[in-house]
Amino acid sequence: MAFQNLPTNPTDSQEKAALAGVLLAEQEATKAGDASIMQNAGYQVVQIEPSIPGVTGSGVNGATTRCALKNGRRNGPDFEINSGASRSLSQYADTTLHEFGHAMDDLLGNYTPSGNNGSSFSNSIDGQAAILSDYMRMGTTNDAIYINSINNGDIVADLYEAIMANDAGRGSDTIVNVNVSATKMLADFGITAGEVKDALTAARNNAAIGVFKGTRDCSQPFNFNLNPTFFEVQQAL
Repeated sequence: MAFQNLPTNPTDSQEKAALAGVLLAEQEATKAGDASIMQNAGYQVVQIEPSIPGVTGSGVNGATTRCALKNGRRNGPDFEINSGASRSLSQYADTTLHEFGHAMDDLLGNYTPSGNNGSSFSNSIDGQAAILSDYMRMGTTNDAIYINSINNGDIVADLYEAIMANDAGRGSDTIVNVNVSATKMLADFGITAGEVKDALTAARNNAAIGVFKGTRDCSQPFNFNLNPTFFEVQQAL
């Protein structure tokens, strides 16, 4: 099953590049087994837009709405990809993978060693411990690179983007939020990346029995923060 609401006849070069990038990311997520996990849980609609309504900042490349389903009815897209800036096909693909990473973060909490009854990976005991362990072992140069990704709730989405890009042979691609390559980020966050990979493997192995049906979590933001502030509405690049 393909994600819904993609343009069938893109009208300009950037929309065409964005569509090609989204379709590449969808193909990679489908091959990994993650597309069906997201879709069964309720993440089903990708929308390509020249700008993203309600999200400020010229650097915003995409956004994931925490829950686009209210009382069983949809009130917007799940994933929004900004086609308003001049970017390459692979950059659009990586942005889409990042947004998919927010959804997977939401769904992976039960697949950490401790299990968390539906909590997101980044809000789980194991996820938070891994993120802190990686962060604390870095020197000041590296931790300055990643602090905003952690505090903005992007760290697991960034790691998912890096894992998927690296698995597809694009390890040199830049993870835009942190401006380092996928391979460097995976090395810097080796503990967390390992736990995300283990959680992904466990989730993919369980997906066929329907455990993700309707499990999208609308009750909490899917982020972890070194500061006490949580972002309640949406996580945006």
